Amino acid sequence: MAGSTVGEGEERRLTVYYDGACPICTTEVRFYRAQAGAEDIDWVNLKFASEEDLKGLDREKALGRLHARDEKGEILDGVPAFAAAMERIPRFARFGRLLGIPPVSWLFRGLYAVFLRLRPLIQRLARAVGIKAETP
Repeated sequence: MAGSTVGEGEERRLTVYYDGACPICTTEVRFYRAQAGAEDIDWVNLKFASEEDLKGLDREKALGRLHARDEKGEILDGVPAFAAAMERIPRFARFGRLLGIPPVSWLFRGLYAVFLRLRPLIQRLARAVGIKAETP
């Protein structure tokens, strides 16, 4: 999905926007951030992001599914956002590229759609077993 672009003179690197109130999301992001290469990605917790951090991205829409802004300023959501992040983490780069190739991309888009429907239940279960969301 295309969106706004990065302005002239702004640093151009991948920015991943995630739901910091979601224990599943924050656990996954913690895992990725611990990997070599993740330091080259800007990770923005939507729970604490300012309007400046969002650069025009709709917060409510972004909270519903993973979003990223690539180096060209294009907004990616869902599986393409995951693929973009994984491609920049050497350990997962091959898998990230694979996510962009049909029919693999179609399969994972379907699986992600199922996950999004189950996400509220999975979040409740995660909280019940003590998995915590991110704090500032």
